[in-house]
Amino acid sequence: MAVFKIIKGEYKNKDAIKNVITYIWGKEEENKTPNNIFGALGVDYENINLTISQFEKIQRVYRKDSGKRILHIVVGFSKKEVFSLQQYLSIGYDIAKLFGGEHQVFFGLHENRKNKMHIHFAVNPVNVYTGEKIHWQKQDIVQLNENVRQIVLKYRAKNIKNRKIYWWHLLESREI
Repeated sequence: MAVFKIIKGEYKNKDAIKNVITYIWGKEEENKTPNNIFGALGVDYENINLTISQFEKIQRVYRKDSGKRILHIVVGFSKKEVFSLQQYLSIGYDIAKLFGGEHQVFFGLHENRKNKMHIHFAVNPVNVYTGEKIHWQKQDIVQLNENVRQIVLKYRAKNIKNRKIYWWHLLESREI
């Protein structure tokens, strides 16, 4: 069963962006990123320092470099939900597009110790065009969860015929 989760955390300190992006970059042993499957919209993802500085620059330009600095979202897949690396990358981009091209998004595919795949997303809460921060209500999170679920179901349909469809669970529904 796939899982959508907004990671709890205030992410208000000055190193929040660096910490989340470095974690997603996944160079630690227990946090492997298979075959360097990364993607991004609105930022460079070939150079970690450039990615971090581009997130920070948008926040400085709009003077929104206080409060919540980054959103950390995870979409996890069960062992029954097996996709090719290209499909995981496509899923990542489809989910990143849910932010309408208005927010910088960096993501990376991880594999945990139990060989379960999951995609981490770092989202800049500051809109690159308006400078406004994301202020989600419960219904916004429910809709995001449903949109992510539909994306994964689309890829499952390509891979799995006549299998039971697992429903996503909204693990956190608090305002951000």
